[in-house]
Amino acid sequence: MEAAAVRMDGAAISTSDDALVAASRAGDHGAYRELYERHVGRLYAFLLRMTGDRELAGGLVQDSFVKAWERLNQFGGHSRFATWLTSIAINEFRMARRARERRDLHRVDCPDPTALEARAAGCTREELMDLERAIVGLPARARMVLVLATLGDFRHGEIAEMMGISPGTCKAQLHRARKLLQRRLAP
Repeated sequence: MEAAAVRMDGAAISTSDDALVAASRAGDHGAYRELYERHVGRLYAFLLRMTGDRELAGGLVQDSFVKAWERLNQFGGHSRFATWLTSIAINEFRMARRARERRDLHRVDCPDPTALEARAAGCTREELMDLERAIVGLPARARMVLVLATLGDFRHGEIAEMMGISPGTCKAQLHRARKLLQRRLAP
């Protein structure tokens, strides 16, 4: 979704992600704040589903945006800003997971089911909790592909790029995740 803003002289200026990245590179902190506001909700929802922990997800979101700011000059524009940013978040998630495993603090909390998108509307609270538990219980790679494809609305090619896998592997992981989820939710 592209928005437009109006300068003081009345001329319209583009506020596409690409334009905001360019302005941010030029030192416009307001432009980067706009990028943050556009993408923070989606990134937080993704990381919450990956971690199952609100505090950890919030910290990873902040770490991801800080890394993106530090590396903004490395963004080549070959993919969407959202894809590049999510790649950074995936790396932050992986590093945090490895650190947690090293400390043997593997803990998974079920997130608040009321935070699910409207897609889950019509489900009971118990069904939503079961769904969230089933998603959090999937193997990490399968869970990541499922969340990115179904809730993040990313295409296979984008997910493959973010995760450093082939599009075919991405499709296979998504199929696997759906089958596992189906089995976990079966009565």
